[in-house]
Amino acid sequence: MRFNLFTCGLACAVLVMLAGGCAERFSGEWLEQSCLIPANEMRPVNPGQRMAMQFTDHAVVRVGTYTDLAGAVDADSIQSARFVVFKGGEVVEFGSKLARIDHGELVTFVQGQPERRFIHLRGKSVFPPIAPGPDLTRNMSSPTPDQAVFGASWGTN
Repeated sequence: MRFNLFTCGLACAVLVMLAGGCAERFSGEWLEQSCLIPANEMRPVNPGQRMAMQFTDHAVVRVGTYTDLAGAVDADSIQSARFVVFKGGEVVEFGSKLARIDHGELVTFVQGQPERRFIHLRGKSVFPPIAPGPDLTRNMSSPTPDQAVFGASWGTN
């Protein structure tokens, strides 16, 4: 029994390490630099129209509009999605997008749209922090005034 638990635990640990390693090449933040136009040429993206992506360790990608003037992503433009890594860690898929690494750049594809190229950012994050969840450590034994009024009137009819 002990051997089986150890073997199972070891196998799970190896699987977690392998799964995490596949997404490692995509992790971090990426900023759009160019777009393939119909004439099969790469052209720079206009300032104010660039997209930024942040791949997290939890298989979540955050996508938003990068504002050149602020040097940051507009918090109101951010959307999040889960991503899946496949083809031996060479390709990620999130929503309708596919992405791969080509010569150190992230290249995204959406059917019927031009490919987009992103450079990997280093240093300070251009994304705002993820909003924290509710404080679950707060003492709930004493109700707030709204809860007290609701509780007093509930069930008295």
